[in-house]
Amino acid sequence: MRSGLITIIFLSVSIFSAVPALSQGFDEEESEVYLLPVVAKELPGAHGSIWQSELVVANNASHTIFVDTLEICFTLCTPKEFPAGSIRLIPTMPQPGGLPGLLLYTTHGADAPTFNLRMQDLSRQAQTWGTQIPVVARSEMSSAPIFLLNVPLTSGFRQTLRVYMPSTNEGMNVVVSVLHPQNETVVLGQAVLSVDGGSHPYKPAYAQLDGVQSIISSSEIPSTVNIKIVPERDLPFWAFISVTNNETQHVTTIVP
Repeated sequence: MRSGLITIIFLSVSIFSAVPALSQGFDEEESEVYLLPVVAKELPGAHGSIWQSELVVANNASHTIFVDTLEICFTLCTPKEFPAGSIRLIPTMPQPGGLPGLLLYTTHGADAPTFNLRMQDLSRQAQTWGTQIPVVARSEMSSAPIFLLNVPLTSGFRQTLRVYMPSTNEGMNVVVSVLHPQNETVVLGQAVLSVDGGSHPYKPAYAQLDGVQSIISSSEIPSTVNIKIVPERDLPFWAFISVTNNETQHVTTIVP
């Protein structure tokens, strides 16, 4: 088996010439911050797919909370009010620069809001209601290694690894290791991803790896593998893998 690291650098894209501040009344450090890993509106994909996301938020607290996202700022320039017990649909807008992911801010409440983020292929919406994508609180992220288990490598499926950090001026590398399914000490391949994000308050730092097979150096590729992701700095991050059927476009998410 050949060894060595393949370095994959994610090139950050300048999204705005001027970065807007958070809506009045919000502070990035004092508010609750949530990662929406994938958001899209009529986004063309492989094999004729057209992807769109839908976000529903329920306020479980006994008092009104306010929710602030990038698209709300674009349309209202003020946080959206969620009375106690209310359930609201937040419409999704196309993301500038074509980058997936969005950070959502809420005022503090006694109970965390409930989220349902659903991704659907509109070209096949009669076949499936789509896939629920986890919404991750910043407090749930850590610098501990992340394991993504039982990732299929069989033909007919494609895999995309996505790595996120909350908005920050600091970037970092993560080491991605592909482990043998029966022996975690056998490393089939490795890659270094550079997670860069800049200082935009609504956009997470991000890196992506298309196709786990691309970093496997072994001549024998098992039908499934396990993935280990280790940050090179003590900074919080999160990651998941989407597995998409090339024929049906049905998506399965593999999360920590």
